[in-house]
Amino acid sequence: MNRAIGFGPSEISAIVNRDVVSQHAEEAAFLWTTRTKAIGEPHYSLQDLVRVDERVEAHLDGLRVAGDVGWDLCRANLANDGPGEVFALTVLAFGAGNRERMRDALYAGWFQRWAGLIMRPFRIGFGCCCTRSCRCTAPWVSAHARSTAKILKRH
Repeated sequence: MNRAIGFGPSEISAIVNRDVVSQHAEEAAFLWTTRTKAIGEPHYSLQDLVRVDERVEAHLDGLRVAGDVGWDLCRANLANDGPGEVFALTVLAFGAGNRERMRDALYAGWFQRWAGLIMRPFRIGFGCCCTRSCRCTAPWVSAHARSTAKILKRH
């Protein structure tokens, strides 16, 4: 029996182009940071912000489709010490509902905040983020905050 040259559908679906996914991770972080700065600028219209949101969302979709590779590249980008990198990681973690990854993303955000890095008011996951993706984080962060408060009261 002769096998056709090339890849079958399941093989093609499993192939991930790391260079493209890396660009998605970098662009999602950069655009989110740009968007957080743009909301206070008078020369940005609401339509301009919508376009940026759509671009952020498109890059986040690329990261979601990449699965573990997208997560790994977002974690690697934390070395850039920017709030956008934490944002991308947080959206992936909370969107997937993976508790271990949620914890990693929250620690990354808190570490940046308390380390005094360039993070603006800590908005990640607290219901006031910019894109549709971030709405998935609010219930998880609220539950985490309640459980943390209970632990702190005990000590």
